[in-house]
Amino acid sequence: MQKEDVHAKPLPTTTTRLGQLTVTRIGTKRFDWSDPYHVALSLSWPSFLGAVFVYYISVNLLFGALYFAFPGSVANLAAGDFINAFFFSVETFATVGYGAMAPHSLMGHILSTTQILVGLLSTAVITGVLFVRLARPNARFVFADKAVVCRFDGIPTLMIRVAHGRSNLIQDVTARATYVCEYISPEGISTYANQELKLVRDRIPVFGLSWTLMHVIDEASPLWGFDFEADAQAQIGARIMIMVSGTDDTLTAPVFALHHYTADQIQLGHQFVDMMERVGNKISMNLNNLSQTRPQTEGKMAKT
Repeated sequence: MQKEDVHAKPLPTTTTRLGQLTVTRIGTKRFDWSDPYHVALSLSWPSFLGAVFVYYISVNLLFGALYFAFPGSVANLAAGDFINAFFFSVETFATVGYGAMAPHSLMGHILSTTQILVGLLSTAVITGVLFVRLARPNARFVFADKAVVCRFDGIPTLMIRVAHGRSNLIQDVTARATYVCEYISPEGISTYANQELKLVRDRIPVFGLSWTLMHVIDEASPLWGFDFEADAQAQIGARIMIMVSGTDDTLTAPVFALHHYTADQIQLGHQFVDMMERVGNKISMNLNNLSQTRPQTEGKMAKT
């Protein structure tokens, strides 16, 4: 029997979110510092701005300390005046000269030349990363909090409603639905199976209001015979994954959204409440009704 190494270094752990699903990875680091560009894009906005601020202050403190350590390197800088040495560093880093202080010795010129180069490179890199972060498109697909299973044309149908949260349009929109569940083979090997749920319509040319995704639950469906109420506890990891993608017509860039529904988020025998209201040639959409459902009335179907 192999002995456990009590002195083994603990493995790094990271936690990320895939839609509403929280995934913990053991043995991987959250940030790979060998790829600083990816790290800069992965940080949240507060973390990114905080990192820029810390870098800016640190570099100027370093060069301020160097100017302070070499008396006479800066004209009009009194000996022992670290505050003004720091502010001279700030001015040099930004290539802004006010004329009150200037490099005065060879060492002062070497330090200021080095800092100007660092400042120019830093400004170029930070500006580039900032532009990429601002220009990166974000989807504003809004998904209903729950899915429903009701009869459509007399056949049990899974319905999932999604709306567009912006006032522009998304072009060439495609949707995919996948049923993810744990599968244990006769040999006892556990794995997660991904089975595609065929949608009645998986592509629309323009998306500007709402879209109800529908999957017919017949003998060919992976959901055929699945008891959403009884199996919700038995299959803890079972979920329906929805992926919607398209091209934003304002940014002419691809956008993507991912959403999950667990078994307890699926309502049986319910249908969605109407979101759309038409008066003459005007159509209004009420997003407050996106997740609203009601028991299905035989022979009737909500307009979605």
